[in-house]
Amino acid sequence: MIFSIVKSEKIGGAGLIRITTVTAYVVAVLLSVVPTGAYLAMSRAELRFALEKDAISGASLVTSAIQNSQTPAQLQSANLAALLAQRPATGKPETRRILDATGATVVESKEAIGIWTLTARSPISGANGPIGTFEVSRSITEIFGDSIGVAIVSLWFATWSFMFLRILPNRALKNALDEAIESREAATSAMLARDKAEEAARVRSIFLANMGHELRTPLNGVLGMIDLVSDTDLDSEQQSYIALAAASGRNLLTIVNDILDFSKLDEGKIEIVAVSFVLRELLVQTIEAHRAEAGKKGIQLAYDLDPALPDMVVADPVRIRQILVSLIGNAIKFTKAGKVSVTAGKLIKDSLVFLEFIVTDTGVGIASDQLENIFLPFTQVDESMTRLQGGTGLGLAISRELANSMRGHVSATSELDRGSEFHFTLPLVADTSFVT
Repeated sequence: MIFSIVKSEKIGGAGLIRITTVTAYVVAVLLSVVPTGAYLAMSRAELRFALEKDAISGASLVTSAIQNSQTPAQLQSANLAALLAQRPATGKPETRRILDATGATVVESKEAIGIWTLTARSPISGANGPIGTFEVSRSITEIFGDSIGVAIVSLWFATWSFMFLRILPNRALKNALDEAIESREAATSAMLARDKAEEAARVRSIFLANMGHELRTPLNGVLGMIDLVSDTDLDSEQQSYIALAAASGRNLLTIVNDILDFSKLDEGKIEIVAVSFVLRELLVQTIEAHRAEAGKKGIQLAYDLDPALPDMVVADPVRIRQILVSLIGNAIKFTKAGKVSVTAGKLIKDSLVFLEFIVTDTGVGIASDQLENIFLPFTQVDESMTRLQGGTGLGLAISRELANSMRGHVSATSELDRGSEFHFTLPLVADTSFVT
């Protein structure tokens, strides 16, 4: 990886710096603004709901008192003042009023609540219809005070996220560039550079494992807040901005998940959990989830599931789905036109029965001398195409490692400019306990 950066004469490094900088700014702004705005909106809605509930309850009490009085058609302060004291034990200062039909105050219980208030009203009914209004007001200053705390916490998270996403990666990238240039200029430093690269790989594995967890949590929070904002009243331009932010967040979360999975595989911490599940249902759901993506590119997505496949199998459905999603997603990504097909059946090899999944595409294809390289981490055969389509270069490496962990295998055959065929085989365990 270091030598590829050197070959680009720092151009690639500058591009990565710009990407990390823009990403850092976007994440930092979202973490700073979205949580505070969402808290304000939810707190205000919660207060309004509580006030409306109090107003309806108070109006009901007044209506009942009027109907039971000797002069039910009138609002008399002497008879109604005691009703204002019947308020929920919230401990929050508030103003409660009873107004007549003209809007004049009949009686009130007023406390100091400031100038920033929220008010709820409910009509008071008489024999011939509404004869007044019950009004409750409470200060929203406390909400703003709490929002400051939320804003401070959000700013703290935004600052650290900015540091992790921009300062640390950029610093590491610049250091790598400097070390690579020095090693090229001085052959005697090759051994030292190799030792540093090995140490950097170890540190990277630890760093990625820790950072994957630290980044995924706030990113999920950001996406959740974006979903909340998208459900509010927004104009078309604001909706497009929110949609773009959500798509960018999901792409970033996918990258973080890939890096986290790779770091776990690198340290041997991936666990395979075998359970009994409906195989055909999992396959259909996984394939159909890609139909919209294929449709956008005008690609036909087809599948053929062998009727002889068992209904129930014992394996890790999460990891099987993850591998199939990677293979099908890659096939669609690198196919400009034509067809992507998925077949599933049974394969007998050396007297053993395997499940075999085949993903075939009519895409760009892969040169024969590069087939094994695509399963190496951080390796991408066509860098120009990958840069256009996006990706980390970890998907196939993770898929092969996951398959190996389940005693299976992932392989590929391909012809340049004619398409590719990926095979995923897995030992068949039907309606029995999974044997490791």
